[in-house]
Amino acid sequence: MKVLLIPIALFILASCNSKKKADTDSNKTTVDNETTTTQNNPPPPEAETHASIVGKWILSEVSNKDMTEEEKKEIIGQASVEFKADGKYTSHSDKVDERGTYMYYENTKTLTTTAEGEREEKVTANIGNDKLIVTNEDGTMIFKRINQ
Repeated sequence: MKVLLIPIALFILASCNSKKKADTDSNKTTVDNETTTTQNNPPPPEAETHASIVGKWILSEVSNKDMTEEEKKEIIGQASVEFKADGKYTSHSDKVDERGTYMYYENTKTLTTTAEGEREEKVTANIGNDKLIVTNEDGTMIFKRINQ
């Protein structure tokens, strides 16, 4: 069950471990008849902290090929995640509490999280009508926004 709950709810789905690699540009500079090559790495794309994801969400539906119906029933309505405007998140269930950082890219619908002590994980995240739909190759989870 631990694998299914770490990092809680959003990442019950098996994680993708691919990471973005920044493109590298080479520039040649001539100084006193000596040519040197320098590497200019463009800054990583800035995380977009949209008001659309900031807030508290509670799990309302889950479809995951690795979960039993019993496991699904245990977490629906119990598991939650809160995304803060400062790029941090907290998640909670009856079994696990977790903290970490996130980046949400509205233009690509990509949510990248890094739980404390864990590796980076990426999922597809669509937001609309107070629903957060998180998807990867193992299934889909739907969260509803909690009005506070």
